[in-house]
Amino acid sequence: MENAAVGSEPSELRTDHLLANLKRRTISSGFVTTAAQGAKFALTLVYTIVMARLLVPQDFGVVAIATTVIGVLRVFKDTGPSTATVQRNRISHAQVSNLFWINVAASALLSLLVAVGTPAIAWFYGEPRLGSVTVLLSLR
Repeated sequence: MENAAVGSEPSELRTDHLLANLKRRTISSGFVTTAAQGAKFALTLVYTIVMARLLVPQDFGVVAIATTVIGVLRVFKDTGPSTATVQRNRISHAQVSNLFWINVAASALLSLLVAVGTPAIAWFYGEPRLGSVTVLLSLR
């Protein structure tokens, strides 16, 4: 670890070496991101097909509603600081640690909100089983 007194970050947080071949790295990461999204889509499709085959239609409907509710809330899971952090030229270990704990707290808060809101969700859809399924899916 480098000397913290002069304001330099630890070597694992340095990004100077990434500036070389930036175009190649950007294109490569674009391909990786596209492949990851394709794999995520394929896995979600397989999961949905398997669940549709294993569950009776009423149970599959409950899981589908709960998955949709959780999917909408996942949009709010990333509270935004990580995007701002990626755009910074320099970042300290303390900032990375704080970002991690902010994201953990935001995820826990959303899971808690789902748990508290499940009676309302179950009432809205008229399906009492939806509460427990939604809480279980919010934990993943």
